[in-house]
Formats: sequence, structure tokens, C-alpha cells
Amino acid sequence: MGDESRAALSYADLSAQVFQLLAVGQKRRAHEITASFLARSPEEPGAHTLLSTVLLSLGQAEAALRAAEQAVRLDPERGGAHRLRARALFVLGRFQRAEDALRQALALDPEDRQSCLLYANLLETCGKPRPALDLVTRALELDPDDSDAHRLRARLLLETRCSDWNLPENAALAAVRLDPEDADAHAALGALRLHRSRVEEAEESFREALRLDPHQALARRGLEEAMMARHPAYRPFLRYSLWMQRSSQAARIAAVAGSWIVVSALAQALPADAGTALNLVWLSLCAYTWFAAPISRWLLSRQYPFLRESL
Repeated sequence: MGDESRAALSYADLSAQVFQLLAVGQKRRAHEITASFLARSPEEPGAHTLLSTVLLSLGQAEAALRAAEQAVRLDPERGGAHRLRARALFVLGRFQRAEDALRQALALDPEDRQSCLLYANLLETCGKPRPALDLVTRALELDPDDSDAHRLRARLLLETRCSDWNLPENAALAAVRLDPEDADAHAALGALRLHRSRVEEAEESFREALRLDPHQALARRGLEEAMMARHPAYRPFLRYSLWMQRSSQAARIAAVAGSWIVVSALAQALPADAGTALNLVWLSLCAYTWFAAPISRWLLSRQYPFLRESL
């Protein structure tokens, strides 16, 4: 009994130390002590799950998958091992196998919030935002103060074309409130504000995201769009683009095809010169949608030379 207690304590100490090292970015050291522990105790399934976690943080998904699968072999009832196996498969792009692993994880532990969120991310990646939203709602029922879940909920509400704009914005605001240092949350809030044509507020959110993480991709693209929207000629194009993004594919096709049909009918009904002029106006509007972004980007780079490399 004493030996078992000491072994459990040893593993508990390992777990605490590994997560402390990962929190401060010492991934290699975390890998060293986990590998050393496994050399002494190769049959400890929890240590294999820790190894999988460390390897994922190092970007070694194949090795992480092998470690997670070993943990599953040693303890098939360990839900966390199935979740880590799913995460590695997700990173490797093996989505069906990842989904199967997540179903196993949730069957073993239906209240595993991390599995719910990982499954939601997987479904979003597979183009299934509505079932993903259901999983995020479930995760928030388990932990209402999970900033990652609120941020993901905001994104999914936008993707599912929620009719009430306050819902996704409130979710993004909750994510920022719960974790003010989360650059991704500020970027998500900026994207929502940009979609609502609140350009100045969006720019503020994107700048805060970039202050926290200068490499945040969404914030960099969003700030570019927000700054270009300062130009009166670009703002209508931005609103048109965002409207097209929010609309279904059928609505987008109907809008373009319908406008052409209407313009063609009117051009035939009008005198020749007026019909030609109408066609030229329509073609000019088409050209505007094609060239508004690159022209505005060029004007912005002239006005703000420090942006030239990023644009």
C-alpha cells in the first residue's frame, strides 16, 4: 500500500511539474522529465497522456498520437487519453478518426468540457457550425466562465448567421471580460464589430489584439480592413462584402444573377444610348467590387508607409 501511495504521489508531482513548465514555455524540459519518468514506469498510462500533451505543444503530432494510443491501450477507460488521441488526429487532418475518438471520450465522461470544445472545433472545421454550437452551449453549462467557449460561441453564432447581432457580440465581450489578455478574444470582438459596420470600435479591438499578440492573423487582416474603411469609396464595398459573407450561397447567386437579369431587361427596354449607359454602370460596379480592395490597400500603404510590408 505504501509503495502504491509513493508511486501515485510521484506521478502527481510529475503532472504538476509538467504543467508548470508548459505554462512558462519550457517545453523541452517538460519532455525530458516525462520521458525520464516513463523510462522508470513505462506502464503508467497517465504519464503517456502527459507525454502526448507535451509532444503536441512541441508540434510533434505523430509522436503525440503514438503516446496517446499507448495510454489508451494501458487504460481504455481513461477519457483524457481518448481526447488527446483525438487532438493529435485533428492536427494531422484525420477528422473522421478524431471524431470517433471524441465520441469515445464523451461516452466515458459526458461532462468533459475540453472534449466538448475540441469536438466543437472539429465540427466547425468540417463545416458543421450548428452541431458545434450545441457542444459549446453544453461546455458553457459545465463552466460558464470558460473564455475559450465564449469566444468560440461568438464565432459560431456569426457562422450560423444568427439574426440577433447582440448574441455573438455579448459572447465575445464575455470572453474579453473573463480573459482581458486573450488576443484571440479581442480579435473576435473586432471582427463582430466590423461586421456591424462599427469601424472605429473594430479598429480599437484589433489594435488591442495586436498589442497582446503582434502575430495575431485575424487582427492584422481586420485592422487592414478597418483602416481601409476610413476611405469613403471603400466603405460601401466593405459593407457589400460583409453582407455577401453573411448571406447563404443561394442568396449570393440570386443577388448577382438577379441584378444582371434586371439590368439586361432594363437595357433592352430603354433607348439604345440609355441601355448602353446602364450596362456600363453595371460593369463599373462589377469592376468596383474587383478593384476596391487592392486600390484601397495601395492608398492605405501610401498614407501609412509603416504598413507597406504587412499589406
